Amino acid sequence: MLEQAIRAKIQDLVRRSDALTSGGRLRDAGHIGLCQGWITEAMNIIELAVPIENNSYRRQITKIGDGGGEFIADVASIAAILRAVLPDIDAGLIADFGNTIRAETFDDFLEHLTPTGKKAESKLPVCWRVLYSRTRSVAFVGIRA
Repeated sequence: MLEQAIRAKIQDLVRRSDALTSGGRLRDAGHIGLCQGWITEAMNIIELAVPIENNSYRRQITKIGDGGGEFIADVASIAAILRAVLPDIDAGLIADFGNTIRAETFDDFLEHLTPTGKKAESKLPVCWRVLYSRTRSVAFVGIRA
């Protein structure tokens, strides 16, 4: 659901960029404000879409957004980057690999875990709650319905 909201926001930003950059120059103070707001929205959404700080897409948008001054060129450049990032997000090419590996390993662990360490033979549903302590140790509590 969040991924769809991020995708919709990126598509909305790209669509709105055309109106902001048409004419190739700033029209008035209101137009400057609209461009600044758009750039801020783009910087926010790229932080949500790309969790890795040193990712090229995120770095470049942040660099352009923090530069300031050439608002029309900045909006056009960021819009081009947002257009390029969508296919990579769809293809799963942008991920925090450390978290992905940890999550897959943890899923494998949970698949094999039962309260007794043996294969579960009970037909009663078993729910597992994972509790993380500050020391990152993991405790499992089996709850039978």
